[in-house]
Amino acid sequence: KRWMVIRDNYLYSYKSKQCYSSPTEVFDLLSFYIAMVTTTGNHELGQFELVSLNETRTFIAPSLDDMNQWISAINNIITTINSDGYITNMCSNVLCLSSKQRNGMETYSKLIKMGFNNNDICLMAACKYEKNISSAINY
Repeated sequence: KRWMVIRDNYLYSYKSKQCYSSPTEVFDLLSFYIAMVTTTGNHELGQFELVSLNETRTFIAPSLDDMNQWISAINNIITTINSDGYITNMCSNVLCLSSKQRNGMETYSKLIKMGFNNNDICLMAACKYEKNISSAINY
């Protein structure tokens, strides 16, 4: 169990609420492209993931309401800073994408070509429904 704090564009992990002097981990939120509810495998209530091209980090909030607040706060930071050219910047140095990442990119491209013009929502829909364009459209 850890105490998490968002400061600027970073997520800090501490051993406890009373121990703010030295974080156990620091996550640069701009190196991730989405925070989302964990939907695969065995997962606990309140579990969500921070997803980047290289890694996925899992967190568990004490309640669904807290989880939704964490996801919203993190995604607001990620998308506010990264909106313009976000996909291009994130993928410009990638040599190899996983099949899930490739599928998500294809779904994202299809949504944009169909005229959906909100990059942030298209990205979230493509990440959540990387193989299902119909579900992504209805996101």
